[in-house]
Amino acid sequence: MQRSLWVWLPVMCLLLPGWVAAMDIRLPKPAEIGPGWQGGTGVVIEDLHNPPAFFAQSMGQTIEQYRTIGVTSMANLAYRQASNLTVQVELKYFEFESAAAALAWQQKKYMYTGWKQHYTRLENDGVVIYDSTEINKRIVFLEQHWVTASVNADSKDHMMFMNHIIRQIKAHE
Repeated sequence: MQRSLWVWLPVMCLLLPGWVAAMDIRLPKPAEIGPGWQGGTGVVIEDLHNPPAFFAQSMGQTIEQYRTIGVTSMANLAYRQASNLTVQVELKYFEFESAAAALAWQQKKYMYTGWKQHYTRLENDGVVIYDSTEINKRIVFLEQHWVTASVNADSKDHMMFMNHIIRQIKAHE
């Protein structure tokens, strides 16, 4: 049975050790990223076709927009460095109904006229990567997965999170 979750820090930390039922990957626990990370605060909706009532009311339009492009589940989580709480990594994970739906979104969202002013693009071992030229942000498409990771500081901390997610996706293939 699939279930939808709306969780904040205390609950999220308890749920992250296992697989999120409807998602193909396990979202990272702070300790898996490295020492000094805390958090995992945010929202996980495992089934956008049957979201919790709270989200159906408060995020109804957003959920419908995601469903329209083929997204079936999503997570938006924030992590912080214990030594500097102003440094925050935001991780967004979206799972599409198919790789074709993800590819269609990738082409619409990131392949617009003039996109090279905003992103560099590379492909490696089936992973399509877009790095922002303006902020510390990496976008990855792999099969039916769309993942973004960004950091609000002059660092590459978001890369640790992205590398973890890519390993999780590949391990589950």
